[in-house]
Amino acid sequence: MHRRMDKLSHVRMSPKAAYTIMKYVKCVRTEIDMLNKAKMPLLEKYGEIVGDGRYTVRKELVSEFLADYNPLLETEVDIPVDKIKLSDLHGDVVPDELMDLDFLIDFET
Repeated sequence: MHRRMDKLSHVRMSPKAAYTIMKYVKCVRTEIDMLNKAKMPLLEKYGEIVGDGRYTVRKELVSEFLADYNPLLETEVDIPVDKIKLSDLHGDVVPDELMDLDFLIDFET
C-alpha cells in the first residue's frame, strides 16, 4: 500500500482531496514514528549495531525479540479517514491502485 499512496501523492487532484490525503499520510507517519520509537529499546536489548549504524537482532535472540515486538505490531490503531471523491482525481490511476486504496476513495459520487 505504501507504493500506492506514493503514486497517489503524484496524481493531480482537487485541493480538497489533496488536503485529505495529506492529513491521512501525516497520521500514518506519526503512528510509524511512534512504533519505531517503541521498537528502539527492543533493538538495543536484543540487537547489535552493524557497520552502517543500524541495528540487527542477534540470531540467538530473534524469538525473544519477536515475542516482545509482535504485540506492538498487533496493536490496533484507529486513523480517521475522510474519503475523497473519485471525480476529484484528475490523473492516471490504474484499477489495482484503486483497489488498494478503496478505503480512501468514495466511488459512488
